[in-house]
Amino acid sequence: MFRTNATDTQVNHRFRIEDELERTLSDNVDQRVAAANKLGSLGQVDAGVIPALHRLLQDQSEVVRFSAAQALGKMGKAAHTCLSGLCQLLNDKNQLVRVHTALALRNIAPLPVISIQSVTVGLADYNPKVREHIAAALAKSGKAAQPALEILCDALSDQEESVRWYAAAALGGMGVDAKCAVPQLVTAFMDDIDVIREAAQDALLRIEPDLNPQPIQNIYRNKRNNGDRMTGPNSDA
Repeated sequence: MFRTNATDTQVNHRFRIEDELERTLSDNVDQRVAAANKLGSLGQVDAGVIPALHRLLQDQSEVVRFSAAQALGKMGKAAHTCLSGLCQLLNDKNQLVRVHTALALRNIAPLPVISIQSVTVGLADYNPKVREHIAAALAKSGKAAQPALEILCDALSDQEESVRWYAAAALGGMGVDAKCAVPQLVTAFMDDIDVIREAAQDALLRIEPDLNPQPIQNIYRNKRNNGDRMTGPNSDA
């Protein structure tokens, strides 16, 4: 009886997936959106699911595009075959599509080094959530994120605290390979936000394990004592 029930469950699951795959080809936008959402919620990657979602990334409907990106974000490493399509959506004219795409990339990170350069376009997006998600994806990618080193250094001065924090974490994750980022991290160590300073210090120590942070801490204290506050996201400057 147990085997029969298990088999029936598998068969029903397969039929549900086939139904949803067929709906991805519907002329009705709502049907395609519903199919993408359902495929993302099934919790199991079957043959045909990833290619179908990849195709929907290029759909004419922006709602279908971000639904497909959202679904791929639940697929883990299996979605890496769609990285080129996801990276293209970081240039989408619709900001919701870009936000959901960036979140998907964050969810399926760590990313392979071959995709890093294409992903960095998100760090220049005017939407702060896109920048945050991309910085977080790079932080999860460790040493593979090295092609993004220069733009991550720039992100240390981003207006958004979360972007600065993830940028520091990403640079620290590269270890000694990020030595050229030390000057920018020293500057980040002067940030008014405690967690940014902590992230910068952690990154510096991962890059230069023998570094003595005390002199930098003294400089920061002197600045605070003299009332010379650095510009932060809540500053009037």
